[in-house]
Amino acid sequence: MAEQIISIKHFARMAGLSTRTLERLITSGGVPRPIRLSPGRRGFMMSEIEAWVAQRAAERDRQAA
Repeated sequence: MAEQIISIKHFARMAGLSTRTLERLITSGGVPRPIRLSPGRRGFMMSEIEAWVAQRAAERDRQAA
């Protein structure tokens, strides 16, 4: 199966963030880097987003312990 690519808007909705906040996280390196799909279009690999979410959950669990 081919890797699923999601838009920045979809990623923002999934993460409960505004697109502006997500743009700041992209710039600061706080989220996986998008891939350039065309001159005006970027996307994110779903597997990288899922790994990022899992990492955030693991950090939360370590802090709670």
